[in-house]
Amino acid sequence: MYLDNMTRVLVKIGSSSLVDTDTNGLFLERMHSIADDILWLSRECNKEVILMSSGALAWGRICMSLVNTPKECMDNQQVSGACGQIGIAAGWAEAFQKKEAAIGQLLLVPDQVSSVTVKNTILHMFEYGMVPYINENIPVMGEYDNDGLAALVAGDLNCDMLILLSDVDGVYSDNPATNPDAALIPEINDIDEAIIKFGGNAASGIGTGGMLTKLKAAKAMALVGVDTIIASGQIQNPLRTLCKGGNYTRVRAK
Repeated sequence: MYLDNMTRVLVKIGSSSLVDTDTNGLFLERMHSIADDILWLSRECNKEVILMSSGALAWGRICMSLVNTPKECMDNQQVSGACGQIGIAAGWAEAFQKKEAAIGQLLLVPDQVSSVTVKNTILHMFEYGMVPYINENIPVMGEYDNDGLAALVAGDLNCDMLILLSDVDGVYSDNPATNPDAALIPEINDIDEAIIKFGGNAASGIGTGGMLTKLKAAKAMALVGVDTIIASGQIQNPLRTLCKGGNYTRVRAK
């Protein structure tokens, strides 16, 4: 298993894996399967797992549209983030509670990641058998990069692996949504070259990130000697699938 020699991992899930814009709902079954995977890793594989989730902006816009909120309000990202964070957090809380597990939420901005208080809170959650759940504190931020924040947290908490679950099952030679001949790249050893070659490949457009932000996060991890895995979050039990040899791209640390 790719996590055999690892103690602590951070799993970050992108917006497009959580928010269903076709039905104006959340992919609750998928959230439950990810919660099941995280608890499998923590309870059966003895790993400490930090959950990081996007989705607040996308979900906030949907929630406001359902009650006829004016467009100018929906376009305000701080307001959308504040509105959507409640529902995303509630979805995760329900998913873990059904598995008889407790989850604790931390809303952070990059400057807070290195705080001793934040680190101790997460470590205490591990001691008590809880799952730390982190998201950006969007209402107080001007720019957002959940992938970058995930790398900051993973680095500061001495994680052994960063796992980025996206709308594609790894890094491709071209955009697989528009080029059927695009090939999955299973391993990247030169992250700087990868950023130049593959950083423009777009994601779904539901969230604020894309492949570039993921590769930049992978570079930040590589610089501190930690590998990153980019894989699909749009399948059931994505973490178990990875452990069984599913598709992914592994960015090797330098």
